[in-house]
Amino acid sequence: MIKYLSQLIQNYLDAWTSSIFKTGKDGRKLFFPRGVLGRGYVIASEQDYERLVRQTKALCVVGLVLGIGFTTLGVLLERYLALFIGAAVLLFLYHMAVVPYLVRGMQPSDERLSLKGAYTSEAITLKPAHLWWLEIGLLAGVGVGVVTLIVDPANWLTALALIVLCGFLAAFGMWMIILRRRASGQEAPHS
Repeated sequence: MIKYLSQLIQNYLDAWTSSIFKTGKDGRKLFFPRGVLGRGYVIASEQDYERLVRQTKALCVVGLVLGIGFTTLGVLLERYLALFIGAAVLLFLYHMAVVPYLVRGMQPSDERLSLKGAYTSEAITLKPAHLWWLEIGLLAGVGVGVVTLIVDPANWLTALALIVLCGFLAAFGMWMIILRRRASGQEAPHS
């Protein structure tokens, strides 16, 4: 079980990192630390590429641990919304502080990363079973929200938030499944 969980986490980390790297028109590898919202940087060597992959995976794990920790703390202290917003702000500031460190000395690129290209790359990297289990889990979250709304109408705001969040993420997950199916057998377009 632990081995499977470790492989699952590694697969998600691989998928996430694949979405922020691409091969440029000139064949050089590019790094987009802010994804589609920021500029890309030319990676000088294979060693630099491997270093960036390791660093971005480590930063993702730190962000997940902090996010889960703050969210759990918020639920336990019943100040969920305030702590969740606080955690999101702290994670954003953390990301903003770390990106200049990651790209120090790198040459900026004029190429952009498209949303579809980034998510297609991520979808191809994820195993199909993982995408489907994620989709099933999110749809179950929508179901829990609906049941909560019916059984405990006093918690309508929590139920509605769960329905909206899980519903949005389920739609996004289905989009990733469709992107993966369309791109199967082809290399991920990163344009």
